[in-house]
Amino acid sequence: MGDLRPLLDFLAILLAAWLATRTLVDATAIHLLSPEFWSDRKRAALAVAVLGAFILHDQAVVPFISDRRRVALMAGHVARYLMFVALVIGLGVLGGFLNGAARDWLLLWFAYGLLITTLGRGWQLAWLRRQERNGSIVETVAVVGAGARADRLIVRLRETLGANVEIVGVFDDRRDRSGDVANRATGSIAELVNLGKSRALDWVLITLPDSAEARRSAIVQRLKALAVPVAIDAPAAGLARGERQRSAPTLEPGLELTIDDHDLDSFVPLAASFGQRDYGYVVTPNADHLLRLHREPSFRALYADAAWVLLDSRFIGHLLRLTRGLQLPLCTGSDLTAALFARVIRPDDRLIVIGGSDEQSRRLAARYGLTGLVHFNPPMGFIHDPAAVEACLAFVEAHSPFRFCLLAVGCPQQEMLAQRLKQRGRARGLALCIGASINFLTGDEQRAPRWLQRCGLEWLFRLLRSPRRLARRYLIQGPKLFAVLGRTGIQLRGAVEQGSHHVPSAGR
Repeated sequence: MGDLRPLLDFLAILLAAWLATRTLVDATAIHLLSPEFWSDRKRAALAVAVLGAFILHDQAVVPFISDRRRVALMAGHVARYLMFVALVIGLGVLGGFLNGAARDWLLLWFAYGLLITTLGRGWQLAWLRRQERNGSIVETVAVVGAGARADRLIVRLRETLGANVEIVGVFDDRRDRSGDVANRATGSIAELVNLGKSRALDWVLITLPDSAEARRSAIVQRLKALAVPVAIDAPAAGLARGERQRSAPTLEPGLELTIDDHDLDSFVPLAASFGQRDYGYVVTPNADHLLRLHREPSFRALYADAAWVLLDSRFIGHLLRLTRGLQLPLCTGSDLTAALFARVIRPDDRLIVIGGSDEQSRRLAARYGLTGLVHFNPPMGFIHDPAAVEACLAFVEAHSPFRFCLLAVGCPQQEMLAQRLKQRGRARGLALCIGASINFLTGDEQRAPRWLQRCGLEWLFRLLRSPRRLARRYLIQGPKLFAVLGRTGIQLRGAVEQGSHHVPSAGR
């Protein structure tokens, strides 16, 4: 059923286009929908249907059924559909198609499409639920890492899923070290890869201890050849509480994203008072960061060392409010950078900019009358060159203490630099991972209109302006956000907790 979903969505969107056409033919003058009208747009309709099928695809239907989170699944579908609608409208505006009968037809198309695809999701949920009750849905699971942790996981799976789960085996390259366990290793990682190529697997669950992070990361890389979801067993603390876990996604490394309870207006004074006696850095999670947090343990370590974590994405904020009722504060990196230049940074402050061009730095200094700005632009791919990384770190440390260090070399390079500066312990001041914010201040890139920003559609504006550069990020990687967001716990850290997280200095 999951494999057929994109095809069914494609047909549903085409059916919606036909129904919209028939509705206008019956309700208006036929000449408004002449053969010329339809012939000019049928190719566009096919292209839009393909795009819609791709954006609406969600691989997490069965886990959502098992977790009884059907409302969240439907809300996620509506959010995906709205993203699809926004993209089509943006393309229509650029192409000049949104006028007269075309606009009415498009609105009807969207309405019918939402109705048909939502009804289709509802029917699918009901069908899957019946199959689950009948024991017809069986999730095949392979376990990596023999030991007591694997034993506990297998017991839990069999207790909660019963006949709906099939354990295909326990796989470990260190079979002789499995010890006295109930489920000894039945094969190596290489044998698991070969098995995954000959039969379908729903999940691979890794039960290695947290101390084996390097080995775990290497195994995850090897398993990418299977295109099978890989999850890391959460600590057994939840088992002691008797929590009922019904699906493999809940065994994801129990990612808990902690966000500081600050919007722009409340954080700017904190940044202004941080001082130059300590070092700290700020990260701003967006959709790309959230995906990295799920798949890269090393990236989670970068976030764990940050002084502040500020939500950067209005789109994520809207989704969380829609699906969970969470109202999170927002402090985007671009708005924060602009506010610091406008309200905090003084002409004689020491300001370090890492990334961007020399010309951009000159324009920044001229625009704000800065006399203490210094700039360093590492070469492309510098993060893979230890000498280039050392040169960048040494430059920052040589100009310490600083008021602010703006790291604008892209994710995850800027977060890696920020953490290395903390580990070395020589820099003093506040570093901010700001991405492309400098481009907006210098006019090299234009921000979306405010109304698009408020709707959480700034990504669409950027996509339409730079489709080649951003299509993969927003159209291929972006939709994966809907799968991981449901498996992400959100914690809001208040001012009291932040006091123990770092100690800002009043001095400069």
